Amino acid sequence: MDLMKFISQGGIHEKEIRRHFGDRAIFTGDRPVFDHPLYLLAFSNRSGSNLLADHLRSTPVFSGFYEQLNHSTVLQQAEQWNAGTFPDLIRIGSEVLSEGKPIHGFKASWDQILMLHRFRIPAMYDGVKIIHITRDDVLGQAVSYQIAHQTKRWTSMQRGEDVKPVYDKAQISHLIGAAQMSANAIQMLCTIFEMPRIEVTYEEIVARPRKAVLRIGKLLDLDLQDWKSRKPTIARQADAINDSFRARYLAEARTHLLT
Repeated sequence: MDLMKFISQGGIHEKEIRRHFGDRAIFTGDRPVFDHPLYLLAFSNRSGSNLLADHLRSTPVFSGFYEQLNHSTVLQQAEQWNAGTFPDLIRIGSEVLSEGKPIHGFKASWDQILMLHRFRIPAMYDGVKIIHITRDDVLGQAVSYQIAHQTKRWTSMQRGEDVKPVYDKAQISHLIGAAQMSANAIQMLCTIFEMPRIEVTYEEIVARPRKAVLRIGKLLDLDLQDWKSRKPTIARQADAINDSFRARYLAEARTHLLT
């Protein structure tokens, strides 16, 4: 599919949030509400964003980086906080969930980044900066998603469902393409809206967390030198099932390509 056509479609979160708020989803102010940039952790499913978010929240600078932009969460919190507009929700949430830290960030998929721009949320901030996490092992990413989708165990802290994952070659191929399209969409949106983008890989975060976080801080002009890596609150989930799915996919791919 043409990338621009793909991006312009938007996503379910924008549709449902707009359905709830109507024109009240759009920021109409003429000056920023916050004195710092909007920090977004841009991700695709199973790219390692929860791990990076966990590290960022452990710094003295950041709170947030949960999936607060999902429409189900937005509608629930709008009722909980009596937020009459989407910009009100952003403002209230950034205060209530700040944990006393100066910057409250958000996780955002490519369609949520577009949604924020359509709702003029960046105008509430002093610019936008993107921390974009990707995964070099896109096959591992796709296998991880296939398994998590079936077990409903998206992080190690969730119990999920007691089911035996079923291998699906066609779905894995589709998920590989979707992950690549998502990464391309994020990169293109950063170009179109002139948002500085810092790319970090899941593999980098796992192997050298302190070096990766300090690099992020340097590129964001934030002093994170005192931060020390600690054991994450979530653990790696991949196991023998991931290995077997991966081996099977690779064997079938080689057979297909060489036959």
